[in-house]
Amino acid sequence: MRAKFDKALAELVFRGEHDHSIYQVAAPLLTSATGWRYAAIGRLDDNGKRVEVLAAADGGKMQQTWSYDLADTPCAHVYESDIFDPYWFVGSGLIEKYPNDKALLEGEFVAYRGELFFDDRGQPAGHVFCMHDAEMSDDDETRWFFRMLTQRIGAEFNRMNSELALRVQGERSERATQAGRVGVWEWDLETDQVYFAPNLEKMLGCNDGEHIKHIDQWIKRVDPEFGQPMLDAAQAFREQRRTGEMVAEYRTTLEDGT
Repeated sequence: MRAKFDKALAELVFRGEHDHSIYQVAAPLLTSATGWRYAAIGRLDDNGKRVEVLAAADGGKMQQTWSYDLADTPCAHVYESDIFDPYWFVGSGLIEKYPNDKALLEGEFVAYRGELFFDDRGQPAGHVFCMHDAEMSDDDETRWFFRMLTQRIGAEFNRMNSELALRVQGERSERATQAGRVGVWEWDLETDQVYFAPNLEKMLGCNDGEHIKHIDQWIKRVDPEFGQPMLDAAQAFREQRRTGEMVAEYRTTLEDGT
């Protein structure tokens, strides 16, 4: 059994290093190596209330990804675990414990196993979990493999995030160079997180050490007649009613009246 697990982990490492599909590899590997029917990897969103499923497999077959509310799910219990032992197991009676979880009812899942992985600041970033439609025991060997794989996924999650951060920083620096004295403003239309170059934050009245990180903070700083049109335009881009570039002007009134 241990040789089987070692082979699966080696495949996971190889695929992750060569085609960056570690999540898609890990989910079916978990089901085939442990005998559990369902496995998934989830990422915790910024407000800590929802999970985005990065990959999932049922019976070894990949499933569509989705997102869900943590409340009233067994996954919520994982995030309440001791950070020094962020593992949770239920061998039977799962539906009775969580009667409001529709996914459990639809899949007729009876047993659950889950564990957290952490970001580079030591904060919960997501979790790996398995579910099965029959009673299961917390077998030492399958538990060992599950926990080793979760740690590997956490390491890859942080590596990919670090690479992304470096790439974003490089692109931002390039845009700043091209923009000259104008400054860079970035707006993520999915999360409404924003980045303003320091000179733009100063123009918007930010004090030293104060930053604008969400579009709502920008809305509060500009004159009312300019904020809503920008929000409407952003929604048009989200709904693909608008494409290409957009040019906008806005005015702000600082505390000193200027």
